[in-house]
Amino acid sequence: IKGLLALDEYQKNMAVGKDEATLTSDSAFNQYHGHTQVGLAGREVVNVRSVTLSKDGTKMYSAGGDGRLLEWDFEKRTFVEIYSQENINRVVSISESERWLALATDEDDINLFDLRDLTKLPVTLTGHQGAIYDLVFFEDNSGFISVGADKKIIINNFRNEKVLATLEHTVKTIALSPNGKMLAVGSMNGEILLFDLINNTPPEQIVRKNMDQKPILDIKFSHNGRFLAIGGLNIATGFGYAFIHELKANKQYRPEFNGFSAQVNDVEFSKNDLLFSASSNDYTVRFWDMDPKNIFNLPTIIYDHKGWVWDASFHPNGKYIVTASEDGLIRKFPIKPDQMVADLCVYITRNMSEVEWRQYVSDPKEIPWIETCLGKGKPLPE
Repeated sequence: IKGLLALDEYQKNMAVGKDEATLTSDSAFNQYHGHTQVGLAGREVVNVRSVTLSKDGTKMYSAGGDGRLLEWDFEKRTFVEIYSQENINRVVSISESERWLALATDEDDINLFDLRDLTKLPVTLTGHQGAIYDLVFFEDNSGFISVGADKKIIINNFRNEKVLATLEHTVKTIALSPNGKMLAVGSMNGEILLFDLINNTPPEQIVRKNMDQKPILDIKFSHNGRFLAIGGLNIATGFGYAFIHELKANKQYRPEFNGFSAQVNDVEFSKNDLLFSASSNDYTVRFWDMDPKNIFNLPTIIYDHKGWVWDASFHPNGKYIVTASEDGLIRKFPIKPDQMVADLCVYITRNMSEVEWRQYVSDPKEIPWIETCLGKGKPLPE
């Protein structure tokens, strides 16, 4: 199907006098263009750092290295600019009630937007000194927790803040359990700490071999609270890694996920916990089936990015995964083959000829020609 789409695009460009296709096979249906280039001439970057979706999936919010915060219509792929400032945006997060949108940047402040009235200026929350690396909302809408370059973990209830801990090592990622009782912290020295937010006891450490050689860049709870996903960099090899820790059993669940040629920036569970994804500086996103029978199978790999992949999010409808990349684009990818067919067939004007079938698919004696997109025409034999 992608081959036919590329051929169709090439033929359209040739028909209007262009000597090559100007659109890649995936961009016709899945790219979101909105963030702009910044930086010195010859070193411009766009760098979409973070993306999040509303509960119903109709709206999407993105934070970029251009300092802009955008609100998207997911289906129409149109956007409005909510905010713009000079600093690099790092994280955008939406509250469970969907009233508050928080933006964390390379500077000290957190900007809090009231989604009921985006004409209001954001509330500026202070407390950190330096860049803010991660921010997560409590699911009971009581506030959020943030961590920054100052090594402080701060709890904010929208009125005041409290320092939960000042850590020995730099932490770039935190995660809240679904019930809000536990905070997971992943540090750059490879430590995983679990804070009990109810009993306020000393944090529990998850011990791993050679952890000082495996800085943690992202950490996430599964939606059922059973698992903790971890991703980062193996300094000894220079490659990325990802694995899943089973909390109750206090041990690694199934294999460590390998194959990354660079660090892993983001790990995610789908909303139903049936899929697990990891995004990397090797320009790929990979996802695995969490079914114990299938988890040892090779992953599905998305290669379409032109830069580091900073963030990813599964769409609430379970049909797509959305990615944020260094190349300045947000992309949506179908995670089921039938959805990919449905999306691509919107743009395809005809089915393959028998000659093209032989070229792109197989000898018709081995794989007989079929109507790839129902209702589309088939070219007559030349």
